[in-house]
Amino acid sequence: MQSARPPAVSSESMKADKHLRGRMTRNAVLLSLTLLMAMLSGCLEQEIEPAEPVVLCPNGTQNPDFVGNWTALASEGSQSNRWMNFDEDGTMEKRITDPDFDGVDHCWETNGHQHKIIMMNDAWNGEQHLVSNAHVDGDLMFISSIYTEGWHDNGTLTGTMHHERPTVCRVYHRVGVFSDDASLHAAINATAFPDFCSFIYNPPSGPNYWDAWNASYLAVDHPDDVSTATNDRLIDVEIDGFLGELDWGISEYYYGFSVTLTVGNQEYACSTGLDSPCIITFSGVDEYHAVWEEGEIGTLSENGVDICSTVCDVSLMDLKLQAENFMQGTDNVSVQ
Repeated sequence: MQSARPPAVSSESMKADKHLRGRMTRNAVLLSLTLLMAMLSGCLEQEIEPAEPVVLCPNGTQNPDFVGNWTALASEGSQSNRWMNFDEDGTMEKRITDPDFDGVDHCWETNGHQHKIIMMNDAWNGEQHLVSNAHVDGDLMFISSIYTEGWHDNGTLTGTMHHERPTVCRVYHRVGVFSDDASLHAAINATAFPDFCSFIYNPPSGPNYWDAWNASYLAVDHPDDVSTATNDRLIDVEIDGFLGELDWGISEYYYGFSVTLTVGNQEYACSTGLDSPCIITFSGVDEYHAVWEEGEIGTLSENGVDICSTVCDVSLMDLKLQAENFMQGTDNVSVQ
């Protein structure tokens, strides 16, 4: 875009008095600026003209309790807060910490206490659905991630990733409600956690999720008799002095607990993996993937190896989840 040129000044006009020449020059400059601003104004109006709204969750239901701007206190060592803005039309914005998610469209919907965030990007040829438990109590929101699903544009499920610590919640609060951390902490301490939250991250008071490992375990002989077969159920284990659910460690690509059994001079690694000589299975059907809950029994069984066929003194060592999480408990069990 070019501005209109000011009218040319003839040689005869140049000989006129200075007053007339100055006035003409000022008028020409004023005319040029006026035309330029008009042209730029037209361009700017075209650039900022709002686009048609994109309805990302056309069939979703939005609980109005969630509508608004939410933020969470920064974790220890972090310099920035998490935040999410939920609009009543189902659109949303959130703080992006992963550059792979720059430019991704988000929407949200609710179904009871389940909250779903749907992420879309043309380059993905599909969507990601983050499913969480969520609850709003006044100006506080409790939310815990359960799993993420991948969906192709053709409607097929491409995969499911379960999140670790599904019973640990992050607490958000409405922006501008609490004047300082002290008033926020007081509100959190005075609010009963929803049933799906055993712990919260960065609690102002009370236990942290890792305190659940301060419980102990009780191991007893399984009711079944042992034999010379290689699939006997040997020992039942449960949490004694329950302090909270224990997750199975979805991170680091390791799933489940492990313990070492010793019979005589022979050691047997026992884990939730199917390739170990002893496997750990858990009773019931978990509401959440990979969580050892109160009252749930873990059974240690032979897996293709005859560990005990008559009466055996079995020692248990290092019931753990990854290197840093150990639980103390029964050291020896007489299996028969």
